[in-house]
Amino acid sequence: MSGPKKSGRSLAHWAECTDQPWLDPLLAWEETERARHSLERRLRCAHIGRFKPLADFDWAWPVVEWREIILSEADRLLQLPSNIAFMARP
Repeated sequence: MSGPKKSGRSLAHWAECTDQPWLDPLLAWEETERARHSLERRLRCAHIGRFKPLADFDWAWPVVEWREIILSEADRLLQLPSNIAFMARP
């Protein structure tokens, strides 16, 4: 096993670290932080602003009764493995 790469080079003492009990939690924390930073960066670059929660959605708008349709579609879409964004008119 070659170990993780940093800037195109292997870590010099990777073999000495592989059996350490702190390595797995450290790598998990790093992956979590990288994913969080990546999501924050992508949201910032997308310029889509903040999301309104479904609980704050104005169900009186529009006049057509969309509540059941939206909630059933939301339930269906939440079962999908892909990323989903719900957007509502403020």
